[in-house]
Amino acid sequence: MVVLDDKILFSELEFMETEYYYYLGYRHPSLELLLDLTDYVKMNSINFNDPSILEDAIYKDRLYGLPYELDFDVMYYDSNNEVTKRLSDEMNQISWDKLYSSISSTSNLSIGLGDDYDVLQFLMEYTGNKYELSKEYDPEFFEVFINDS
Repeated sequence: MVVLDDKILFSELEFMETEYYYYLGYRHPSLELLLDLTDYVKMNSINFNDPSILEDAIYKDRLYGLPYELDFDVMYYDSNNEVTKRLSDEMNQISWDKLYSSISSTSNLSIGLGDDYDVLQFLMEYTGNKYELSKEYDPEFFEVFINDS
């Protein structure tokens, strides 16, 4: 197993080519040296919130890589707390707005905070999904964070 940056995978498949590949013996190392995973991995088993995660690992409908870090966050909750237990049971059908209103309408919830960025990542994922913040949808997507007042 080799961990590659997504910018390296398929980097040799460009509009311009060089004669240097004759020296290496491989014209497209990503396709000729890496294992085609398509027959080994069911695409529906690697369903991500953001489909662009696999975009750089697929070439001509063939899968050549898997993400090193998966696109999911884990929420821990107190199983003795009725509110959090109900939210956990409803998680498959709940929307971001309903989740937010359910949490904000209850009493204070205790959250374990460490010196990592889980809460910030959760906030950014919520904001990104709620407002579809992406260059694909709106090149000026960052404007939502600017307050001119």
